[in-house]
Amino acid sequence: MSAKAAATYHYKADEYVQISSGLSPDGHYSIRAHGEGDSEDDNFHLYLFEVTTSKRIDPFAEEKKNIDTAADAFTAAWSPDAKFVAISYRTDTHVVKTLRYRIEDGQATLILPKPR
Repeated sequence: MSAKAAATYHYKADEYVQISSGLSPDGHYSIRAHGEGDSEDDNFHLYLFEVTTSKRIDPFAEEKKNIDTAADAFTAAWSPDAKFVAISYRTDTHVVKTLRYRIEDGQATLILPKPR
């Protein structure tokens, strides 16, 4: 049996916590985490928020293999024009995955890798 040291956080009912570097360079968007349940991994998602209105936009499309639920365990890297963002997170104790998204018209669209 292997043990995984996970970074967990117990979210309040309407609490959405900004991830590391989650604020876009133009200050228009932020990426925030939220989870439910005893281990916080029930219905855990990252959400795109419009900062000026605090409007929650649909959750990011993501793989469900993250081991952490604490917002600071996720890191965003934005393009200077805030049209693209890469989000990195752990899928195992020593394995980091990065997913890239296009931000357009208030929506985050997963950019799939090109087939080899």
